[in-house]
Amino acid sequence: MRINPAWRLTAAPDGSVSVGCGPDALNLGPVHPADREWLRSLSSGTPAPDPVDAEQARRWASLGVALASVIAPVSTEGLPGLAAQRLSSDSSDWAAAYGQSAGPRVRSRLDRRVWLGGADRCGMAVAFTLAAAGVGSLSVRDDARVEAGDLGTSPLRLTELGLPRPVALQRHLQRLYPHAHLLAPVTLDQALRGCDALVLVARDGLDPADAALLATSTVPVLPVVFHESGFRVGPLLLPGAPGCPECAVLAWPLLPSGELLSGLPPSPETTSAALAAGLCAQVIVMVLDGVNVPSCAGGSYVGTLGAASLHFEELPSSCSHAQAA
Repeated sequence: MRINPAWRLTAAPDGSVSVGCGPDALNLGPVHPADREWLRSLSSGTPAPDPVDAEQARRWASLGVALASVIAPVSTEGLPGLAAQRLSSDSSDWAAAYGQSAGPRVRSRLDRRVWLGGADRCGMAVAFTLAAAGVGSLSVRDDARVEAGDLGTSPLRLTELGLPRPVALQRHLQRLYPHAHLLAPVTLDQALRGCDALVLVARDGLDPADAALLATSTVPVLPVVFHESGFRVGPLLLPGAPGCPECAVLAWPLLPSGELLSGLPPSPETTSAALAAGLCAQVIVMVLDGVNVPSCAGGSYVGTLGAASLHFEELPSSCSHAQAA
């Protein structure tokens, strides 16, 4: 038995002990001084001493019941090399979030495959974050070359300007996360047959042809769409999740039809790209872990650049699709 190391154990001057600092923190109240060392051993993972008498054994049993929600085995066994050390804190935090051991979930990411439709500065950041989180296989659809606007949210260097984006991405994945493998180019049709999750990163809207192909996908799909004043992450199409998949697809922004009179839109703004990439990667990790349903299965995260704000737009709670079904 061990207290998840993600939870801070604090003894106040009045003798009370708290576990954690967030909204789910536990207050154990006044704790006998002799019992604090037992709690310390549970937190550090060192062998716990035996109780000295029946009274102490009773107190420890009572504390064990109170601590049930924060007790979780923490292990990254099975991950290669430094990945096990790097992901130990991930395993602890996800165990706290899920309320159960997350070690097996984190290890299973090594066998998961995620497809990225778009490797601009946001797509690159998503790729590196997923690799850092333990995802073992990434595939990319992007035939563009690295431009100055692609720099800023990834380890890419000036010397890689002009390289194909997948080539530059592969260079740094091999250097930083040797467990992660990259395949490119991989079409959307191929990804639908061989990946565990799909991410579409687009400017101004999804290609209507992509959206039509994905409308009945049995693979989870998450769109990330940028525009001149912000971005939208979601809604997530998650087969089998509560809610209406038709409403999720209808809420995806699509590219406007008609002739494009201006030049191609620029890369996404740097801070928006980093923020959207973090949200996207966290959602995809939750999808791969398969414990909790991410909130954007029922809506979208909407970022507004001019206000530095982020809010959540829910999908309608009832619709004609559900009524027809």
